[in-house]
Amino acid sequence: EAKIAVDPDKTLFRWASISKTVVGTVAARLATEGKLGLDKPIQTWLPGYPKPTTWVQPCKEGSKKWLGKTYACKSGWFTMPIGSKPAELTTRQLLGHLAGIAHYSNGLGNPSPPQALCNDPKTNTGVAWTLKYLQDKPLVRVPGVAYSYSTFGFNLAGVVLGKSQQSTLEALANKHVLVPAGMGSMAVDREWLKLADRAVGYVKVGDVILTEGSDDVSWKLPGGGYLSTVRDLGRYCRALGSGKLLSESAAKLAFSAQKTAAGKSTAYGLGFATGNRKGRGWVGHSGAQQKTLTRMRLYPKERLCIAIMSNSNWAPTKTLLYDAEDITRAALAGL
Repeated sequence: EAKIAVDPDKTLFRWASISKTVVGTVAARLATEGKLGLDKPIQTWLPGYPKPTTWVQPCKEGSKKWLGKTYACKSGWFTMPIGSKPAELTTRQLLGHLAGIAHYSNGLGNPSPPQALCNDPKTNTGVAWTLKYLQDKPLVRVPGVAYSYSTFGFNLAGVVLGKSQQSTLEALANKHVLVPAGMGSMAVDREWLKLADRAVGYVKVGDVILTEGSDDVSWKLPGGGYLSTVRDLGRYCRALGSGKLLSESAAKLAFSAQKTAAGKSTAYGLGFATGNRKGRGWVGHSGAQQKTLTRMRLYPKERLCIAIMSNSNWAPTKTLLYDAEDITRAALAGL
């Protein structure tokens, strides 16, 4: 609306869920260095965090048999015990969406803190303070049984990583990701900070384009709280593929799809989605959030990267990514 053109070296876009790959990168580095046990219970570092005892499943009526007992549908939910003892969640499960943690609206109550508190730096002191809104919520799946996407699982994982190193995720990410990748613009998107080049967000309602609100996302930093220029997102992707951020063993750990207890692939590693297009394996992530739609894709064997960022809620980012990939491949083939 102000006729300000995007500058790839200045305009700041939210990463949204691409932020999850940063957590996975840090975890993979620490794990391969012997500084983090991915399969230890998270209470190893968060002794006060309660072990989940129940899980829920939406219902309309009737009953459900579980572990030899019958449970009635009450207020739209089956509420059932996880097992004979509380669940011991692990960092690996959290980073692979296998812990059964609720997302925004798929469980019994939204784990989000009140937005007014998130927008206030006096109450929003990081990620750890938000866990009190999550810890009393039942799981939505039995841990390890099925892939169940959760930003709040990544919030919990981010706090665990910080505690395991007597630090914070933000400090660890600065040390292990931002600085070595040379991303000078990348930062935590704290709403109360005035950033001259922060992109305004837009939504389309019918044929009408409107500006979108701007609430703080730093409270969910591990799950979606970073912003940067598109150039720096590209630098990050390139650093992931060049070995600058991940050793061969760390890359294998982060990029390898996890499996459910039944042995089914989840197509998700440690913070990285995995897939295949036209016979070529890729890793990356997409993001959808207030003010932004994003995609990042890396083809590790070819060290080919594509980064797409938009400040609208309707941009066809998947189509743009495929077009950018095909055009780039055609250009490289012609060299």
